[in-house]
Amino acid sequence: MPMYDETHALIRDCVLLRDGVTQPDTTDAGQKYNLKLAIAQTNPDLALLQQLANQHLQSCPWRGVLPAGGRMPVATIGAEEYDGQFTGWAIFRAKTNYLPPVYDELGAAMQPMQYGPLLYGNQSLTLLIHCYEYDSHGNKGIGVGLDALSIRASAQRPRVEFRTGGLDTASAFAPGASTAWAAAPAPAPAPAPAPAPAPAPIAPATSVLPPLPGAAPAPVLYTTADGGKFSREALLAVGYTDAMLAAMPHS
Repeated sequence: MPMYDETHALIRDCVLLRDGVTQPDTTDAGQKYNLKLAIAQTNPDLALLQQLANQHLQSCPWRGVLPAGGRMPVATIGAEEYDGQFTGWAIFRAKTNYLPPVYDELGAAMQPMQYGPLLYGNQSLTLLIHCYEYDSHGNKGIGVGLDALSIRASAQRPRVEFRTGGLDTASAFAPGASTAWAAAPAPAPAPAPAPAPAPAPIAPATSVLPPLPGAAPAPVLYTTADGGKFSREALLAVGYTDAMLAAMPHS
């Protein structure tokens, strides 16, 4: 398609990869609106986009010579990006500092509540764009400015949640996902120490002391009717018998 005017072009059938219009970036300078898009290498408007970028490089203060480390706006999508659906396609980002006008396929202006649900991954868009040079915070190059966009809902492209890299983050949270990375379970508590054995009971002390070695046993004394205490031998000597002694109290 020819240029819209000397500095603007319509780029058709771009595939939306990330919506930064309904979800703008917030910076110190305010809201930044942008769209990240893929475009097939066979799309003739890709050449128009590259022509416009080169044209601006020639007319800007750099006079056709990109500064060291500078970048052009179009790159190539690798096989590991976006689930491998756009391997080899061109990728670029279109930016603006204000909320861009959005139109339907018939050219009618749409309100945010109308176009918001239609700006999803894999949607088909047509962009009105221009190019500009940038040199800020160490970043230099030619960028794509977003002037307006049109949603081509008739393409009926299915909604897709793209992964930008090779890591499938969704599967990590799916039922039955591997938990090998999870923290190891806490160790079981150590068993309580066995109670110390109770000391052996100490036998009660006896009240009867053994006789001292070599000590003679105390004599047995018999108590007579008058309260006297006499030994067995003394009582036998005065006529008492063993039968009489057995009936008498003694100690």
